[in-house]
This record gives sequence, structure tokens and C-alpha cells, in this order.
Amino acid sequence: MEPKVLLIGRSKQVVDILKSELKNYGRDIIGTENNKEAVYQILRSHQVDIVVIGAGLPDDVRMEIKEFIIALRPGLPVNLIKRTPDSNPQKMIDYVNQKVAEFKEMRKSSIDTKIKETKTNEKESEIKESQTAPIVKTGSGLHYTIIKHIIEKGYAPDIETLSNIMNSDVKEVGTALFDLQDEHGVVLHPNQPKIWVIHPFALAPTNFIVKSSKGLWWGNCAWCSLGIAALLKDDASITTNLGAHGEQVIIHIKGGEVQEKDLYIHFPIPMKYAWDNVIYTCSNMLVFKDENQIDLWTKRHNIPKGDIQTIDKIWKFSKKWYGNHLDPNWKKWTKKEAREIFLEFNLTHEVWDLENSDSRF
Repeated sequence: MEPKVLLIGRSKQVVDILKSELKNYGRDIIGTENNKEAVYQILRSHQVDIVVIGAGLPDDVRMEIKEFIIALRPGLPVNLIKRTPDSNPQKMIDYVNQKVAEFKEMRKSSIDTKIKETKTNEKESEIKESQTAPIVKTGSGLHYTIIKHIIEKGYAPDIETLSNIMNSDVKEVGTALFDLQDEHGVVLHPNQPKIWVIHPFALAPTNFIVKSSKGLWWGNCAWCSLGIAALLKDDASITTNLGAHGEQVIIHIKGGEVQEKDLYIHFPIPMKYAWDNVIYTCSNMLVFKDENQIDLWTKRHNIPKGDIQTIDKIWKFSKKWYGNHLDPNWKKWTKKEAREIFLEFNLTHEVWDLENSDSRF
């Protein structure tokens, strides 16, 4: 998977030229001139893996923007190309390509490190080879194993646990996780095969807590939280705050029905852009009490107003959308299949528009 690079330079014109040239090398580039607000918005709305700051900016300015980025995203690699008398755009292109290669090698070595850490368990793994367990030859088996573990334990299995459960080599599991991420079946932490999100479950704190007699989980958004309740096939409650900062509400699912039917869910991000940054997309699918509250919220946060649906309708939709997620033969919906499901539930606002193709959603 190609890492996403944020390129920061003195001139937007030069940055745009570099973006165009680097895309010829297959690079995934976002570019901006030195502007803190622009950088903030990019880091907020994109899962950036590498930052490269050009040599055209003064050193004190480059250090200031580097410190600004590190404060926003601790651990994000921020690289400053060396200033030389003969600095030129081609050197920037070479430098970015070098950093991308280093990033890919680092990601590969993170998997190799995990392999070394599990060498002490080789004997146990050999014993387990004779036992019956899912094999990690398809994304379906891996996806099923992760979802099942989260429902049963309340947290995601690490790569060693997956290796043991699936009787598979750690390196094979790591590769399979990255493949599953490419299929939009999971979201991993940057640079490592560690599960961050597997829809509908979030593996880090969010504005949605789902509880049932079986346990407690975080949902990524209103849609996902209803999806968790649907997967549990149990009475459940969803605790959240209106608009993520307003009144706390508890939504109850009893006997397969939502009890608080007078609430609404806002979908501001078009589905065709959902996976540009799925974390950002999910974080904006929130619960509100009425359309007026949504209007005030969108103006306050400068987020475009999208589609508004009743919570009861999205509950029924979620049962269909997530109905196959605990299936050993799970497969990702294609865009064509997603369109058909949207239409089945009369989700016809432009937010739900997708191309009619067999590529994965």
C-alpha cells in the first residue's frame, strides 16, 4: 500500500508541479504551501504517513512547522530536506522517493520484528498445527476471526494472537492484514500491522459506547454503533453526546427495535470520499435531536450539511449493511452492491452517490 505523503513548500505553484511529477512515480501526494491552518486541516482529514518539508523555506520556519506537526501528530515522521546551494525540484523528488522507500522498508521490518518476538512460541505453534482452525489464506477468514475475538473479548487480537488462533506464520498474518486493509476490511495503525478499526468496531475511545449483556465496545460513529448492536443480536444501549459535545443521550435497542425514534443521524461526508480518510468520515456521523441543531452544528464547525436520516431508518439499514460481518465467508461490498443497498433503504441524497462498479467500496 502506497504511503500518503504531505509535501510542504514555499510556493503552491512549485508544490503542485512536484505533486504532478511524483504521481508519475506512483506516489500518493498531498501538497500545500507553508500555512499552519492548511496543514492542520490536512492532518485532520487525511491519514498522512510521511511529511516532507522543502528546502525553499528558512530553517527557523521549517523547524516551527515541524514542531507544530509533531504537537498535532506525535510519532508522525517529519523530514526536512537538506538545504544546499544547488537545491532544485529534482532533488526534492529524489528525496521524497527515498523517504517513501525507507517508510516501506520500516513497515516491512515491523512485521519481521514481530516474527522474532514470537520465536519462543514456535514449539506451541507446532503443536497447534494439528488442530482445526481457520487458515489465513483469504481475507474472509481473517476478518471473521478478528470480529469474533472483539465480540468475545472486547478488544482486537494482536498479530501473535492471530498467528496462534489461525495456525499461521506471523509474517503471513502481517501480510494478510495489510492485504485486508487494501480491501477496506480493516484500518491499521500507521507503519504496523496493529488493528485500529474494523467496522463496525473502533479499538480506541470514541463518542459512542455500546453495551449489552455480552460486554462493552466502542463504535466509530452512529451508523457503526447501530451495526454493533445488530451484530450482537441482543438488547443493547448506545451512549453518546449530541453532536459529540452536547447533551448525553442513551439509545436503547430492545426486542430488535430502537426505542428513541425521535433522534436523527447526520451524514456530511459523501460516500464516494468516505475512504479518503475513513476515521474522519466516521467521526462526523453523529446523533442530533433535530435539523435545527444540525444547522447550528455545521455552521459552528464549518462542515458542509449532508443527508439527515431518522435513527430508526438507519437502524434497519445497519442490520442489512453489517448483517454479514460475522460470517466466515464475509466479503467486502462492491460499490454496485452498496448502491443497491442504499436504494433499498431509499438513501437517495447525493451524499450516497457511488459509481456503479464492481470495485470494492
